[in-house]
Amino acid sequence: MAEQEKQTQKASAETAPAEPELPAVQPDEANVQAPYLFRLVWGTVALVVVIVVILIVAARWQMQKMAEAAAASLRYPLKEETEAHARQLLEGYGVVDAERGIYRIPIEQAMEEVVKAYGGDSTLTLPQPSGLRVRM
Repeated sequence: MAEQEKQTQKASAETAPAEPELPAVQPDEANVQAPYLFRLVWGTVALVVVIVVILIVAARWQMQKMAEAAAASLRYPLKEETEAHARQLLEGYGVVDAERGIYRIPIEQAMEEVVKAYGGDSTLTLPQPSGLRVRM
């Protein structure tokens, strides 16, 4: 029986066209390198994005620092001049109207004279612009 099977296989092999023997499957080099290239490209893009973000943050920080330094060194001459003039009027002597005998004295001295003149009375009546008098 084994002989019959061998003969049957021979006969079928002779009648059927012979199939060429295929070599073992080898991976394509392009297929092997594709994931590597994909990771390399996306890794490079991510690195560039991170570097750009860091540079933008550093530039904004530097600009903020420069703006704060400029603001700190900036002077306001008109404001300083106005404050100096107001301080001089409040703390100095001067003539307001010489014909009527009105003179300016330092505010501290004026407050002390008012307290001495009225004796610290809490019922001091101050003139009001509307002409009404309010008791304090």
